Amino acid sequence: MANKTIKNVLLIFLCSISLCAENYYWYKGEKINLVVDSTKINVTTNKNVELQTLLSDFETTKVTKNNASLFSVELASTKSYNNIIDNLKSNKDVICISPYYNIDFYLINNTRGIS
Repeated sequence: MANKTIKNVLLIFLCSISLCAENYYWYKGEKINLVVDSTKINVTTNKNVELQTLLSDFETTKVTKNNASLFSVELASTKSYNNIIDNLKSNKDVICISPYYNIDFYLINNTRGIS
């Protein structure tokens, strides 16, 4: 009984962490929220993987190979953002998917430095 209770508490804790996940950084003691740019992603793959073939079911505007295993992907629509990420996460050749962030707010207001 105690083992089941511990598992349930752990499950609730892990779910609450994932639901509260935020994108932010701290600057001079102030929490700065970041806004994800849902038109671009970075994808790291195993070497010798052609990312364009992994994305053939999705509409992209540009795939740039930055080095042997890092790609920048510009998406044709923000609607496909989550679907593309879910699809890439399920592929064993994809090592990491990371977002881009909008920084226009910080550049326009110039109230905080980007560090």
